[in-house]
Amino acid sequence: MHAVHVEPDAPEVTVNLAPRATITGHVSVSNGGDPSDLYFQAYKAGYWNGHLSWNFAGQAKTDSDGTFRMYELDSPAKYLLCSRQTEEHIGVPSTANVRYGYPTTCYPSSMGTDSDGLLQLGPGQQAEIEISVTRQPFYRVSIAASSPQGQRQGFTLYSHTGANVNASIRWKDEDQSWEAWLPNGTYNAESRSWGVSPGYGRVDVKVADTTVSGLRMAVLPLAPVEVVVHKLFTAKVNEQPTVEAEANPGLELQLIPVEPKLEGTGGGVGLRHSEGAEPGHFEAESVTPGRYWVQASYFLGGYVSELGAGATDLTREPLVIGPGNSVPPIEVTVRNDAGTIDCTLNNVSRTDAQNSDFISGFVPNGPVVYAIPSVPRFSRLPRGSFGVNGLARIENLAPGFYRVVALSKFRDLDAADSTELSNLMAQGKTVRVEAGTSTSVHVDFAKSDDEEPNP
Repeated sequence: MHAVHVEPDAPEVTVNLAPRATITGHVSVSNGGDPSDLYFQAYKAGYWNGHLSWNFAGQAKTDSDGTFRMYELDSPAKYLLCSRQTEEHIGVPSTANVRYGYPTTCYPSSMGTDSDGLLQLGPGQQAEIEISVTRQPFYRVSIAASSPQGQRQGFTLYSHTGANVNASIRWKDEDQSWEAWLPNGTYNAESRSWGVSPGYGRVDVKVADTTVSGLRMAVLPLAPVEVVVHKLFTAKVNEQPTVEAEANPGLELQLIPVEPKLEGTGGGVGLRHSEGAEPGHFEAESVTPGRYWVQASYFLGGYVSELGAGATDLTREPLVIGPGNSVPPIEVTVRNDAGTIDCTLNNVSRTDAQNSDFISGFVPNGPVVYAIPSVPRFSRLPRGSFGVNGLARIENLAPGFYRVVALSKFRDLDAADSTELSNLMAQGKTVRVEAGTSTSVHVDFAKSDDEEPNP
């Protein structure tokens, strides 16, 4: 998509098309197994709200020679390839304690925040990779679980890397247990129940050359997580009526897992005001235990100045939710004395602006300016897009010091990557934002923007 500014004698527009990439994989089985009919999924690395995320990009199956191909992949980008667990059933009695097959394995093996080891594809690259898999024994794993009677229940197995192992799982009514077949390794099993009283349970599993039994998963009711909104408003014009403040928190709350999984990035949680609850007190429902980065945005004429839970500063540390959702209330303080930064991009001609997608509003691949707080926070960085006149505005900023950095192409910067942020901040300009005022600054594109952008 290319945005065009229409006016008399408008300059010509150049649209650059990026060729898409392909992956051809050659799979061999190290111990003489059959490499055909093995499924592989590709996941593209990206950043969602300033944190690493994984997006499904394609799937392919090996042919009789063990070859698979994936077409029309975005580039430049970084990818992770994961095989899907496959069992061999031919000639193996269903009552046996051992089966054989191919486990879920990711290539490269790292799924952490260090993405340098990922498969990197340049524009139009036709990548060819060699993958070796091993046929392995699978052992019976049985996990007893309970949930409120009549509740729908789901069950998922993850490897230690966070990949869904896609194991064949069945529920056994006779002993109220889940049964799966897994190769040697460490896993975590999660169960969720839905209905009037949603529940969640988790248990760690280790398979080591034998069947696994005797494990029991307690599916505990999920209590709502309390959220308290404190409004410290100084301008009466922005205050909301009491009835609206009680029913509408004006708050968007995002929970992003610290350990990302391939099948999701987390997301927004709904807030409701219970009948009889105090003003500013809300409940977040259907939240499951785990560790999360918390992001909060206020959209009723204010900004979030503080975010915490008990003694934890959630702008710098993750929220830890224990079994049954045991966690202190999430406390959000909002103010309405925000400031604004008006940015002017130096040496921009109208023709360059037109051909660089300089328009008002957010442009996915257009030039962008960031206001990086002087005090690091693990949250999405404030940003704005340039217009045709080379101007951009970053609004609703908390008073304080920022480093203003302009990039010629949008990057959803990793808020946890201190090295990248330091490099960019070194080229930015320091701006002090005063409460309720606007500050102007002139900026140039950062020189490090010559590097490939984050996918």
